[in-house]
Amino acid sequence: NAGKATLVANTAGVTQFDAAVGTTSLAALSTSAAGSTQINGGTVTTSGVGGGSGAQTYSDAVTLGANTSLTASTVSFNSTLDSAPTTTKTLAIVGNVQFGDATGSDSVGAIDKLASLSVSGTTGVAKSATGINTTGDQTYTGAVTLQDGNAATTYTLDSSVSGKLWFKSTVDGSNAGKATLVANTAGVTQF
Repeated sequence: NAGKATLVANTAGVTQFDAAVGTTSLAALSTSAAGSTQINGGTVTTSGVGGGSGAQTYSDAVTLGANTSLTASTVSFNSTLDSAPTTTKTLAIVGNVQFGDATGSDSVGAIDKLASLSVSGTTGVAKSATGINTTGDQTYTGAVTLQDGNAATTYTLDSSVSGKLWFKSTVDGSNAGKATLVANTAGVTQF
């Protein structure tokens, strides 16, 4: 039944999804910090319709082996996020997203860039996730918050092939005068 089953994938090895997850939506999904996760099936869907949180929490390093759409109340990446080695994959998040958990290094596309990134809801970027790297567009429909932890922090959003960096709502730091935003593209940056 939609929104009733919660999946907890707990391994120090690899969690690998080779097909769509949540065709009948899960209530929530989480992975443990010790291993890694490969999303190769294209879609992961969670929903609070059955009384669950509807959240997706990836506590380990994530790689995308296919162009991917994640649908959830909130998707949290508590470690790194990259395309699979030597590839560039698109990521569409339908819902809110949290990049980083303020510990370690949680950058996006630092090793293998995403092809593009779009977020329909709000975006939180922790002080541990100071780089978001794509070859193409980055589109942020909801408010973006740079969670600087009350320390001077520089956040670099980079499109290496002249993609559009599009902020459709507000962009703020958590604390006045602490967060620096570097929007790096040879294309258009639109606020």
